[in-house]
Amino acid sequence: MPKTAKKRVARTNGHRDIVGRRGTIRFGQRPVKVIVVEDRGRVGHSGRQLLRVRVDGPLTDSSDFFEIPAEDLTLTATKP
Repeated sequence: MPKTAKKRVARTNGHRDIVGRRGTIRFGQRPVKVIVVEDRGRVGHSGRQLLRVRVDGPLTDSSDFFEIPAEDLTLTATKP
């Protein structure tokens, strides 16, 4: 193997079965309740795990979806 080639390391997904779970994230100065709608995989900067979440509340619409790093999510309940 040439010295410039990088060795691929298999990574495990520590966020299995996270879709559908509820949690909170920091949004500005306050916590916001969210629901995980998709596990995007390790597609973030330096292989960070990204999650697609939806704001959990009565006045949410389709524009309330966004992606966050998995380490920013604090899970609060089990999958319904």
